[in-house]
Amino acid sequence: MVRYTHQDYSLMTQPYYRQMLDLPIKLLMPDDTEPAFNDCIPMKDTVTYPDLYEFAYACYGEDNYARMLSIIYDKEPRPSLGAFLYGDPRLRITEPVRETGNYHDPDNGITIFRNPDQGRAVVVKHTPYGGEHDHYDKPGLIIYDQNVAILPDMGTTGYGAPMHYSYYKNTLTHNVQCAEESNRHPPIRRY
Repeated sequence: MVRYTHQDYSLMTQPYYRQMLDLPIKLLMPDDTEPAFNDCIPMKDTVTYPDLYEFAYACYGEDNYARMLSIIYDKEPRPSLGAFLYGDPRLRITEPVRETGNYHDPDNGITIFRNPDQGRAVVVKHTPYGGEHDHYDKPGLIIYDQNVAILPDMGTTGYGAPMHYSYYKNTLTHNVQCAEESNRHPPIRRY
């Protein structure tokens, strides 16, 4: 198993490194996808990061990363390059345990209300304006019922497509109130 934690220039002891690994787990939707924000492509953001979480589990050994691997390997077999390079033999794949609690991050502008028994989730996007990669989509709304996105956010199409700027980045293409056929103004960040 490859270990990187003791390298001189490793970032793994920095607190932001674990926060980066933890965020996708906190954002999981009932269908094991990530919310379609900004320039992501909806329905293609299914959680398939086995290399990342094999590495995270091998380095930190945290149950949260084992839980994420159980969700990933519920849909695909474990034999992968990540499992070969970083796979920890102590890992025991169990029945996937999905996120059940609500999530609120006012600094990043994401709130998720969950009712896992019904496969329901409501995502409210109230992020600060993110510049070029952002869309005019605040406050954005995504709704799941019975593990299906009944009010999805369309995200975007691939870069270079003519409709990227003329359609996908605009308020009307997101689940946001649109007034006077105009894009919403970017939110002003107050410090």
